[in-house]
Amino acid sequence: VEVTDQEMQETIQRILESRRKEELVARPAQEGDLVEINFESRIEGVKLEGGDSKNHPLIIGKNKFIDGFDAYMIGMSTGETKEFSICAPSTHTRKEIKGQQVDFKVHMNAVYQVTIPVLDEEFTRSIGGEDLQHFIQKIKEHIQSQKEVDEKEKFHSLLCETIAKQMKVEIAEVLVQQEIDKMINEITHTLSREGL
Repeated sequence: VEVTDQEMQETIQRILESRRKEELVARPAQEGDLVEINFESRIEGVKLEGGDSKNHPLIIGKNKFIDGFDAYMIGMSTGETKEFSICAPSTHTRKEIKGQQVDFKVHMNAVYQVTIPVLDEEFTRSIGGEDLQHFIQKIKEHIQSQKEVDEKEKFHSLLCETIAKQMKVEIAEVLVQQEIDKMINEITHTLSREGL
C-alpha cells in the first residue's frame, strides 16, 4: 500500500498541532489565534435552534464555522462584543440556513496565541522518538498499516454485499409464523404489564 506525500504531510501536521502551545494574550485577535467566544445567531430575528454557544473555541483562519465568520473575529479584543451578518452559502450543511442571511452577536471571552512546534530533532526527542528519520519512518508505517486495515474492511464489506445479493434463500412458512407468534406474545406481554 502506497503512502502519498499529502498523507504524510497531513498526519505530521495533525501531530504538530496536537502539541501546540496556547498562551493567553492581551491584544486583539489575529489570524491563527485560538479564541473563546459566546455567540448567538438569528435569521430574521428568530433564534436558530442550536445556534448559540458559550466559551466556544475557534481557531481563526481554519474556517470550521460558516464562511466569512472568522474574518469578523480579527481585531476583536477580550471583553468586546460585535454584531454582524453573513449570507450562508447554498452549500452549507444545515439546510435551514442555506442561502439565508444569518445575524450574529459575538462576545470575545479570551484570545490565545497558538504556537505550533517545528518538526526537527528536538521535537522528535521531546515526544520520545529516537531521531527525525526514525520518527518519519514510524509515521509512514502507521499510515500504511491503517490503510491496509481499511482496505481489508472495504474488501470484506464488498464481499459480504456481493454474496448477500447473489444468495437466494427460501424461508419456511413455519419459521415466519413462529416469528410472528413470538412478536405478538411480546407485545401482549408488554401491554398486560402496563395494564392495557
